[in-house]
Amino acid sequence: MKTIYTLLFSLLIIALPLRASHILGGEIQAIQLNNQNYKIVVKLAMDQINGASAINAENSVLVCFGDGQTGTLLATNSYTATDDAGVIFKTFEGEHEYTSPGNYQISVQRENRVDGILNLPEGDQNTLFLWTILNTQMANSTPQFPDLKTTAGLRQNFKQALAPIATEADSLSYRIVKISKASPGTCGVRMINHSYSYPNDVSKEGLFYIDRSNQLVWTAPTMEGRYLYAIVAKEWREGVVISETYREATLTVVDGPGEVVDIPPYQPVDANLVVAGDSNPEVEIDVLAYPNPSDDHIRVVVTSRDKLNIKIQVLNTSGQAVKQYSTSSPAFSIEKDFSLKAYGPGLYLINVSTSLGSQTKKIVIK
Repeated sequence: MKTIYTLLFSLLIIALPLRASHILGGEIQAIQLNNQNYKIVVKLAMDQINGASAINAENSVLVCFGDGQTGTLLATNSYTATDDAGVIFKTFEGEHEYTSPGNYQISVQRENRVDGILNLPEGDQNTLFLWTILNTQMANSTPQFPDLKTTAGLRQNFKQALAPIATEADSLSYRIVKISKASPGTCGVRMINHSYSYPNDVSKEGLFYIDRSNQLVWTAPTMEGRYLYAIVAKEWREGVVISETYREATLTVVDGPGEVVDIPPYQPVDANLVVAGDSNPEVEIDVLAYPNPSDDHIRVVVTSRDKLNIKIQVLNTSGQAVKQYSTSSPAFSIEKDFSLKAYGPGLYLINVSTSLGSQTKKIVIK
């Protein structure tokens, strides 16, 4: 019996490093190879000080391609963050070919997030959920961005450039968002994690915003520790959103050398200007419906430049509304899921109306 307990204890000790909380953030890029064939690149930021063994064991990730298919991406590269030797970026790559043009949510779920995050209670119990929306109806690769910074100075201005390293002359806009979580299932759709608060909400001091030069600014951290933040970059072409990239990072605030600044009065992120960029000012609302085509469930995402009452109708080819939803109060954005399998396969119209007008999207249920 003693031998059995010794063996079990040894196995537990071996397994513990592999379960270490080490995930700090990440993002997904889709690179068009030809037609509907894409290279998918997942980049994860990891804490190598507390999770070296777990990082070495991270050899692959499961990705949902948004068309009902999943695949395994293999680790291809790793490198140390330029601003923190304790952070490793690891990339995973693979290819996928879509059978038809459409809008697809590419996503990855990952457990073992780091703990001790000041603006996410029980952070290590919250699964990381990364996503990118890709429109394959036109030639396009999602932008390649520089790595997000991982350290900031206590009571010092923090600035993070958001502009991409490489793009295709398309316009970009940026938004501070609450972190995402997935709906139940292997390939869930994105939802807002309401247990998260913005970094400057922790101490109720200072500003956290995106300025007109497309920099994320925090003026300024007043408490040491780990903070989580997320950015969505929208890519526009001729007034149409052709991709969305969700980027998430953990920022460690330390008391180090640097110029200390006066802390301005606290202002909640929701009351700040959280959208910046050169994203076609004539576009008043943006509507995204995915996946398209779908077997059943679709998600409709509406983003407005002003707070508006928003109404969504799902119409069949006879013009009948089979599903509808209206906001109870003005909103900048809404996300709504609809199940359409019960109404049969075919073409449906997603009509979104506001006081500024309406937009219609076509979607196919297989």
